[in-house]
Amino acid sequence: MIDKVKRAKYLREQGVKNEDITSDTGLNKNYITVLIELYDEMSQMQQVDDKNSDYVRIKKKRYLMKSIKLQHKLADIRKEYLRQLEVLKKKRQKVREYIDQAEEISDLKKEIMYKQKMLSVTGTNLQHAEDGYEYLKQEVKYNYAFWFIMGISFTFAVLLAFKYLGHYKFF
Repeated sequence: MIDKVKRAKYLREQGVKNEDITSDTGLNKNYITVLIELYDEMSQMQQVDDKNSDYVRIKKKRYLMKSIKLQHKLADIRKEYLRQLEVLKKKRQKVREYIDQAEEISDLKKEIMYKQKMLSVTGTNLQHAEDGYEYLKQEVKYNYAFWFIMGISFTFAVLLAFKYLGHYKFF
């Protein structure tokens, strides 16, 4: 862990962005600055070769206190990380559900468009059939009138033929 923090500090001094430091060291980008500060504080501590036991005891106590504070901060960082990870899992699940719903909606839209197209084609065919039926009805009426006139004409022609031929005298 200390090697990662040293590497992060070195990269920070080189002017590298937090995202790149995160990808290189594996540390979370939100905690890089805190860890570098803690590392600086720990590296500024000096070992004193003084024979004064009170001074050594005070330094040791400070070091232990900073170590405990660091452990608490790391524990808080772990808790925050786990909480954020849980939130991300829930959001990913929601995104997956939305994607599934979007796919279902897309499939339904395609099906509706296909059915609409088929209805349009069927409607056009029905319109043509209805127009043809109306045309045939009109043509049948003309045919009835034509054949009625032809029948009457034929009957008169037969009657006139018999009259002039003289076989039968109907008139």
